[in-house]
Amino acid sequence: MIDLCLRTLGLLFVLFIILYWYFTEKHADKVKPKEKNTKSLKRIATDALWFIVLLQLTGISILPFSQNIYLQIFGAICLVLGTGVCIVARQAIGTNWTHGAEFQVKKHQTLVTHSIYKYIRHPIYTGFFLVVFGAELIANSYLAFLLLVILVPLMAYQTQQEERMLTRHFGEAYKSYMKRSKMFVPYFW
Repeated sequence: MIDLCLRTLGLLFVLFIILYWYFTEKHADKVKPKEKNTKSLKRIATDALWFIVLLQLTGISILPFSQNIYLQIFGAICLVLGTGVCIVARQAIGTNWTHGAEFQVKKHQTLVTHSIYKYIRHPIYTGFFLVVFGAELIANSYLAFLLLVILVPLMAYQTQQEERMLTRHFGEAYKSYMKRSKMFVPYFW
């Protein structure tokens, strides 16, 4: 019974994030159009990951382990926390947001350093990881641990590329911002 409740909770939160992302992306692109709109391999991989998460939460198991209610509860906490981080970050960045896979700076983009961005430069990546990791724990899947090993280094690489681009665009303002904030976790990393 608890397993079903946690899976349902996870499914609702993931569907909420997907829909929220879709509608806020449309709004952001309308207000500040993208330079280019491409369907890159990174974007397809991200969409595939969301699809896998949804499948797992509906009961289609990939690399399952024995049900562990404590890991599932920890996963639910990660998922709820990650959802909150994603939403707060997405609201703060507003129309400046572009999908990380598109790798671009929009016309009239401003440097966001308030709200959660005051503490961490890439809170959406942090939130995204927590949501996916938490959902996989709820689904009792070893993919949670595989994602830990694969997704964290990929996110670190992606953010380093983005930071080079943002440093070129914003110059000293971004370098100063980097000195007073962390990449993913406040006061730590």
